[in-house]
Amino acid sequence: MAVSPFAWCELYDEIKALIKSGALRAEADMAVEAVSPNADPEDFRKAIDRLVDEGVLLRTSPERVVVAQARARSRRGASFQGDYRDQGRSPTIRTIKLELVPTDDAPPLVHQTFAPGSMLVRHHHVQSVDGIPHAIAESYVPYDIVRGQWQDIRSGNYDLFEVLSAAKHPVTRKQETLYVDSPTFQERIELGIETMPSVSVVRLDCILYSRQTPVEVCLLCDRADLYEFNYVVEL
Repeated sequence: MAVSPFAWCELYDEIKALIKSGALRAEADMAVEAVSPNADPEDFRKAIDRLVDEGVLLRTSPERVVVAQARARSRRGASFQGDYRDQGRSPTIRTIKLELVPTDDAPPLVHQTFAPGSMLVRHHHVQSVDGIPHAIAESYVPYDIVRGQWQDIRSGNYDLFEVLSAAKHPVTRKQETLYVDSPTFQERIELGIETMPSVSVVRLDCILYSRQTPVEVCLLCDRADLYEFNYVVEL
């Protein structure tokens, strides 16, 4: 009887469904005898290796693999800091680079959004939730708008919505373009997924407005395995 070359994929789906349903709980051993005793050992190894790559399983030693703790998902709304604090979670920011740059040196979307020749605050940072990196953000804000709040911004760990409100430019509208992509190697390092080759990213190109005035362009790179997109469309 011929063996399907995709048998390991079926095992992968079966194990993932058991974890999702709660039948296999966190720290449960993933020995083939306990999980799928009739499985071909090589197919089982391939399925397990793929789930380890995705972070669903955790290899605690060369011989032992267990179910990883469930990770909180990233549900983006408005303010990164405010959204997660309201959910009772711990949002933090790690600054990679904070600088002033001219519009002409910014990426195309930024250049198209803000007036030529103006100076922008560029904040390249990693956003983490409960200590786990969820996204890389490259934020551009007109310096003229936040000049009075520059010291708060230089601290690195600030809530942009609060800063903009203090500058009398409260955010009233957000425009987003979303697409799935493969991360660069540097992005994998910053997101902590360099040993998880199967994890892709969700890119969000966001423009925030205060009434009709654009006040931020943010280029986000979110871990796809931790990203959850919720929306309502009136028909």
